[in-house]
Amino acid sequence: MRRSSTLLAAFLACLCTTVASAQRSVTGHVLEEGTKQPVAGAQISILGTLTGALADDAGQFTVRVPSGPVTLSARRIGYKRKDVPLPANQDTVTIILTRDVLNLEQVIVTGQATGIERRNLANAVSVVNGADLNRVQSQTIESALQGKVAGANISANSGAPGGGLQIQLRGTTSIIGNSEPLYVIDGVPATNAAVPGGTNAITGASSGISSDEDNAANRLADLNPNDIQTIEILKGAAASAIYGSQASNGVVLITTKRGTPGKTRLDITQQVGVTEVSNLLGMRRFNNVDDAVAAFGPAAANLFQPGVFYDHEKELAGHKPLNAQTSLSISGGTDNTRYFVSGLYEHDGGVVTNTGYDKQSLRFNVDQQLGSRVSVTLSSSLAHTRTRRGITGNDNNGVGYWEALSLEPTFLNFAENGGVFPDNPFGRSNSNATAAMLKDQTGVYHFLGSLNTSWEILNGNVNDLVFRIVGGVDNFAQNDEVFSPSVLQQEQESATPGTSVQANTGGLTMNFNPSLVWTLTPSGHDFSFTTSVGSNRESVQLNTVRVRARNLIGDQQNIDRGTVLDGDQNRQRTENLSLFGQEEFKLNDLYLVAGVTTDRSSANSDAAKFFVYPKFSASYRFNMGTSLIDALKVRASVGEAGNLPLYGQKFTELVGANILGDPAVNLGTVTASADLHPEREREIEGGLDLYLFHNRATLGLTGYDKHITDLLQQRQLPNSSGYTTAIFNGGTMQTRGFEAELTAAPVASGPIQWTTNATFSLSRSKVLSLPVPPYFSGGFGGLGQPRIQVGVSPTALFGPDTLADGSQTIRQIGELNPTFIMGLSNDIQYKKAHVAFLFDWHHGGNIVDLNHWLWDLAQNTPDFGDPITVGGVQTTAGQYRLATYQKTKRVYIEDGGYVKLREVTLSYDLSPAMFQRLWSGVENATVSLSGRNLLTWTKYKGLDPEVSNFGNQDLARGIDVGPYPPTRTFWFALNLGF
Repeated sequence: MRRSSTLLAAFLACLCTTVASAQRSVTGHVLEEGTKQPVAGAQISILGTLTGALADDAGQFTVRVPSGPVTLSARRIGYKRKDVPLPANQDTVTIILTRDVLNLEQVIVTGQATGIERRNLANAVSVVNGADLNRVQSQTIESALQGKVAGANISANSGAPGGGLQIQLRGTTSIIGNSEPLYVIDGVPATNAAVPGGTNAITGASSGISSDEDNAANRLADLNPNDIQTIEILKGAAASAIYGSQASNGVVLITTKRGTPGKTRLDITQQVGVTEVSNLLGMRRFNNVDDAVAAFGPAAANLFQPGVFYDHEKELAGHKPLNAQTSLSISGGTDNTRYFVSGLYEHDGGVVTNTGYDKQSLRFNVDQQLGSRVSVTLSSSLAHTRTRRGITGNDNNGVGYWEALSLEPTFLNFAENGGVFPDNPFGRSNSNATAAMLKDQTGVYHFLGSLNTSWEILNGNVNDLVFRIVGGVDNFAQNDEVFSPSVLQQEQESATPGTSVQANTGGLTMNFNPSLVWTLTPSGHDFSFTTSVGSNRESVQLNTVRVRARNLIGDQQNIDRGTVLDGDQNRQRTENLSLFGQEEFKLNDLYLVAGVTTDRSSANSDAAKFFVYPKFSASYRFNMGTSLIDALKVRASVGEAGNLPLYGQKFTELVGANILGDPAVNLGTVTASADLHPEREREIEGGLDLYLFHNRATLGLTGYDKHITDLLQQRQLPNSSGYTTAIFNGGTMQTRGFEAELTAAPVASGPIQWTTNATFSLSRSKVLSLPVPPYFSGGFGGLGQPRIQVGVSPTALFGPDTLADGSQTIRQIGELNPTFIMGLSNDIQYKKAHVAFLFDWHHGGNIVDLNHWLWDLAQNTPDFGDPITVGGVQTTAGQYRLATYQKTKRVYIEDGGYVKLREVTLSYDLSPAMFQRLWSGVENATVSLSGRNLLTWTKYKGLDPEVSNFGNQDLARGIDVGPYPPTRTFWFALNLGF
């Protein structure tokens, strides 16, 4: 034992190449080139070591260095790194940093514990900084990302306040599996659950109290976008493989803001704005009683009023509510303790009666240095949101707003009169009455917290060894209330008038991630090795309880006041464990990465079985030095990632029953294979990065080929088996795509600063093999729905169509996936004035316009009675569409392409002296005007081509039925810094 201890001590002594005991103190100043303004928060380190310091608000720093000559390295987000040699006899230094408008020096995550400068990165990773993310106020992070990320299809499920967006990275990757990327906030995986609230109990869109058609908001909306420092999006499997079987849909890494040394800084921003509807369907004007009778039947003859027009749609959704947002942050600290505290109050009114969104949040981040080798980083946030989204989306009971509007003739007045809403003689509800009296409210408390402890075991010129432990908690409590009073027309027609739904959801995600990172940089050599190993333990729990009460006594909302009660409960718990290792090698402009992750999950049939996901990436940068091309980087990678089965797919559910008054249990009708396991995605990626015009522009070109195997599938079973459906792995799919991203600074000196960014992406998917016959998946069979079959895109729409000989067949009539997506943004600053704008272009891709079909059936579309002549035969626009529909469903399969002016902002830096009479501490002031989704150009005839009735999923996107209408917002803001 003594001999072993002696050998271990000798080994550690050899490994630890320590810094010479004699040290000196160096003070310095970090300034910005041109302006000579201090660069607060600049990181100063001794090149090749982890030893360093942070510059304070005045740009000043002090660092302990060895007695001999050293090189100091200074870096700051948004600036180019600067290495400054420091002779042995020099104790003061001034470092000048140049702005990095192309973000070439930005450090990008390459593993769960390591990163590399963007100029050497071997994968296509998109990065959006906080300044670009928050140019215009946004309720959610996803909406602020729209049009800014190559390879990302980001769209709103509807225009309802409070979020409800979906991000699809690099096309379709699954059929019935999870389609969302993994979200990692400050190093900890977080939830983005979208829990339906129970409006299905009113609409009957599907069976049960709730369904995925309830227009639920997702929990990422609870984050305050103003707290975000950067967002990195790992789109390919080689980049995301380090996260194993949760990463086939990509990874979104969110880093929040931190404090910097120096005096306490206070920033306050007050915004006020207005929201208005940007598009409505419009309603038909009835010119004579014959048209009214043709649309609504003989009863309309006695009710028709000539020359009268009530625009019920505008009455419902024509509001222009005032909005307000107050945000503040306090930051500062010392070299050893830094803090960032922020608060937010937000109120967004809805354009539809009785809808809106409120959010309050508080963030507290602190960084603490404990001695010279241990640091602790705390990140925490608490948010409270309250959402009122109304009854929109699919509806089978005639109570959804736009379904009800289709049956409301414009020659009748449905507005409130003396506290009473009239009944609708032609439908089951009055949309104005439902919106005013029905309650649909979701309240959420959401806590996110993480603790990152780092211990520098070795810190020398050759060896650096760091041990990190990251732990995190994501906990939310959601309460949903739906109340439909018995006085409403639809309730009066029910045998059990009055409906109340109470639902409570608790979600808890916990993570524990230890890792060890060893960096070897041999003295006198230009290469380095970085080795990282670690593990991650994750527990995910979700519990939802819903109770519905009908036939309410005295119209009371409490569920114990109903005579008919029913309920449901959904409990989920998943345990995941992963182990990872990664090796990085850097030699001048050559960069190599190899890694592997192995993990297991209780979502698999065999919870103890590990699955392995390897990756390899390489890049080499050729320094050209010509007047056109500064450098050319070639990169290639291959990696694998997985997609876990959804919770419960491996189980056969036990269903309660009542047999002659005795409780009993039956087996459910769904079973799973004994080896249900993750889908596996292998992706090959290659690309070029061009650095042009003396680093004034970069152009990145990327192609990828995904091969997805072991697809999660479902098949029908014979009734004799005792089951109806089996879940299993089988079949393959291919997704190929191309991405391009251009960033340029046409003018980057003098009084004008101009940067532009353009993104382009396209993807194509195809089913390569299926172990079952072709089948339909989701959608609406009467108009068109995806069909899964070999050789065809999984997002292809199939439906009835008429052949040249007049016969009908089922064949492809559309494609949900857009042909390509482009984004174009410009940011121009002239002295104290600043203008920025962003266009988002989705070309191609179809929408199933079920909403338009329903309104045509009701003969209430605004152009229904317009006379037209087709083939020499006179008819009307509506009758022609319905007649065509009988032959082919294509008439309601519409082009969903669009161009949106997503963002516009105009700002001006005011003189602080204007405010110093009120508060002498004012150091800067900015005033701005901005807008979001101001203009839309589209051929689509519905409310908005940016729609998805079924929420976040890969296939049944683009189904339009009764959504919340699209809106535009205008904002005026004043920012003060102290």
